[in-house]
Amino acid sequence: MRVHNIVVDELERGAFDLVHTRNMLFHLTERQTALGRMVSALKPGGVLTPDAEFWRLSYTQIRDRILGTGQLSPGECDAFIALFDDPDFIWMGAVLMAVSGRRPLA
Repeated sequence: MRVHNIVVDELERGAFDLVHTRNMLFHLTERQTALGRMVSALKPGGVLTPDAEFWRLSYTQIRDRILGTGQLSPGECDAFIALFDDPDFIWMGAVLMAVSGRRPLA
C-alpha cells in the first residue's frame, strides 16, 4: 500500500492488472483526469473497477437475495441496477459514519 494522489503524483503506465477505487472519485473535482490516469496505469487486458462498477456488480450478484426479501419487485431491482450504467447517475456509495464513546467506569 502507498499514499498516492491520483491527480498529480506519477503513476506507472501499463503496470497494473487491476485498478480499484472505492469511496474516492465522488470527492474529486478532477474525476476525468483521475479516471484517465487509472486507465493509463492498466496493463493490456487490465480491469478498472471504480466505485459505481463495484456496487453494480455487487448488487447484480445478490439480486436474488434482494428479491427474496420481498421489498423490491424484479423490475424495481433491475431498474436500480441499470442506474449504474447511466453516466448521469451519481452514486455516493455507502454512508460512512464515525462514532466514539466511553465505557462507564462502574
